[in-house]
Amino acid sequence: MDMAGKGKQAARLLALVVILMSDAGEAAAAIRIEKLAPCGPWAPGQPRAWCVQARGLSDAIPQVLLGGREIPASRVTREGRTLHLQLPERPLDSGSLWLRDGMRISNPVWLSTRQSYVLSANSERQVPIADHLVTSVDLLGLLLHEDVQGQSQAQRIAKAHGLQIVGAIPPLNLYQVRLSSSTLLERNAMVQALEQDQAVEAVLVEDDNRNDGQKPYKAIEPPDDDGWAANRFDQGVDLYRRYAAWEHRRPGPVSVGVIEKGVNFDSPDFTELVAPCGHAGVSLQARHSRPKNAHGSIVTGILSARIAEGGNRGLLSRIGPMGRGFRVIVDIGGETGVVGRVAASVNLVQDQVRVLNWSWGVHRMGRLDLKGQPITANVRSDLAFEGYRRLLVRFFAWLKREHPEVLVVNSAGNSASSTDDHLPASLSSEQLLVVGAHQRSGRDVGVEDARFVVRRGNSNLGPRVDITAAACPRPPQTTAPRAGSGGGCGTSYSAALVTAVAAAMVSINPDLQPAQIKALLRRSALPAQAGLTAPLRADERERSDDPAIGLSSRLDMLEAMRLVILGGEPGKR
Repeated sequence: MDMAGKGKQAARLLALVVILMSDAGEAAAAIRIEKLAPCGPWAPGQPRAWCVQARGLSDAIPQVLLGGREIPASRVTREGRTLHLQLPERPLDSGSLWLRDGMRISNPVWLSTRQSYVLSANSERQVPIADHLVTSVDLLGLLLHEDVQGQSQAQRIAKAHGLQIVGAIPPLNLYQVRLSSSTLLERNAMVQALEQDQAVEAVLVEDDNRNDGQKPYKAIEPPDDDGWAANRFDQGVDLYRRYAAWEHRRPGPVSVGVIEKGVNFDSPDFTELVAPCGHAGVSLQARHSRPKNAHGSIVTGILSARIAEGGNRGLLSRIGPMGRGFRVIVDIGGETGVVGRVAASVNLVQDQVRVLNWSWGVHRMGRLDLKGQPITANVRSDLAFEGYRRLLVRFFAWLKREHPEVLVVNSAGNSASSTDDHLPASLSSEQLLVVGAHQRSGRDVGVEDARFVVRRGNSNLGPRVDITAAACPRPPQTTAPRAGSGGGCGTSYSAALVTAVAAAMVSINPDLQPAQIKALLRRSALPAQAGLTAPLRADERERSDDPAIGLSSRLDMLEAMRLVILGGEPGKR
């Protein structure tokens, strides 16, 4: 290596050391917003009262900025780590909110001024109904018929039964109510009474797993550290960059919604993204989540992680500088709950998100995996499962009617079972793309060969799965800590990779519709062993004698990018 090369390497190492030292030394002094939610009693219309919980604040009340404009100090009060904001009565647009205290600024979070917000279940008001499964005794969701006036009917029902409306998803005609009940018997009696009301289509109960209830799949497999080679990741990035360099129209911008609790902004993967304006073509809005290998940090990292050169870099951070960038918004709508996830999704869709990442799902209780063993992770009772199914069907009907351009990318699940009794993966919608997980087989065959990969042992499978992708986060090339270190592998991360690819495709051609994106991904797909996904059909391949016909589909980023750039014309591998 010549002296210039050694000098560049030394500079990169120095930059990395500075980041790591700042991670250890400055994290304690950093301002981090950990929670943002409407506070006070529910009221119709845009939420006006907001509570912001942050750590690292000085004794002074910080400036609060929304969309780059300061909220008047007279509208901000403080109680310990919590700031109370009273937004003006005039209509406000959703936007990025952050705090400024002297020279220090917080991570930016997304404040949606839409109307869909619900409460999370209180652990003290949950009772066990099965091993590892609890249910809320004081919160219910009323899914009202689409043709009734939701607010007035919800108020009528609440008054008749002595209930309090505490949340709502108005576009879906869902209203959340609080009961005075303290036992499962009392709650179930109220469910039966409410189901008799002619305005009610379904009553939703909120189940959850005790202590997050995550029992991992028993078979432990090693990480597949270079697994993304099976999806031709680097070649796809190179093609996108070459296209952006010579194309007269700059790609983007595209907004991506990620339904997760937050990310760790003290991790080197995200330190460059703390600034409200973003960096490297990516703007990230998310709550701060302390664990560095938490689910949200891994998923979001696959999309947008960026640290010193040579370390992690998510797909959108690799290609964002070539165009007009990507906005990544991370929000889950509460601490737990399927209804909260749907509420957050509705808000993000109304805030112009084009691609939604749903790296989550639930199984119907009592189902068995492929080995005949009971599924214990992310299970829900029949009552809860049926309510969630009806809510999700309503969501996709609304999406098709009001926002047909939005694509939802969902993980197939990690219970080594069928997707038949898994939500949302079992639903059928042109706007839902279901992703399974593969890993390399270790066989000495070319990447184009179906034998190059096998199913990741815990990945769900079945005809509702559209495509598979690599199960493991891209590893760091340095010793720097990373989002996802020790975080395992799974369909959540496969889905995040496909979400990033879909966003890249939309940045090239913003007119692409969900059905077209799904068709292009399957048309461009590499083959995988049969049975992992819906089989590839002859009309999805270039040649009628393509050996991939009848096999499963595997993400091919290079060919997907080529097809979009060529306007759908097939290329040659």
